[in-house]
Amino acid sequence: MADTGERSPTAASGFTAQDNLIYDGNESTYTYHLQCVTNISNYGYVCCVDGSDIPAGATINGVKLILRSSYSSTYDATKVTLMAASLDGVSGTYSSALADVNLTTTDTDHEFGGATELWGLDWSSWTDVSDLAFRWKSDQQSSSGIAISGYMEADAVVYYTEASTDVPSKVTIKGGSLTIRGGSLTIK
Repeated sequence: MADTGERSPTAASGFTAQDNLIYDGNESTYTYHLQCVTNISNYGYVCCVDGSDIPAGATINGVKLILRSSYSSTYDATKVTLMAASLDGVSGTYSSALADVNLTTTDTDHEFGGATELWGLDWSSWTDVSDLAFRWKSDQQSSSGIAISGYMEADAVVYYTEASTDVPSKVTIKGGSLTIRGGSLTIK
């Protein structure tokens, strides 16, 4: 099975400040969600994944988002309570939620989806990785005061099987014609 390798988004939105730091390639910088009132949720979005498109005719087997994140130990604990994917950009149609992950005070790579996870979406005609978007929701782990969720990097991997180029081992023609273009025919 082929894959795109880890690819970064080129746009982000919904964070308290500095959306671009989630895709700047520097894991020591971060964007964040600030939750100032008990149980206030925030949504973050990344989209416009970079790189070449998926080959035409390929079958998408799965998609994974890797989210490097943590929460500030100075404040209350946080978690990611929803992770969803869209094939048609940030304002597109999103899949249902995949995960509920408690963040820690250590910067950690959290993986959502995988090599066989299709996120409940129809990938049959999709090839444009720049249309891939993800959104997630940040919440407090408990209902107390102020909380800050930090997001250092987001990367996506698309797993796919290329369309077969195998020539059939047997051809049967009944009442028709056979046309060969740019090849040869061997009859045994």
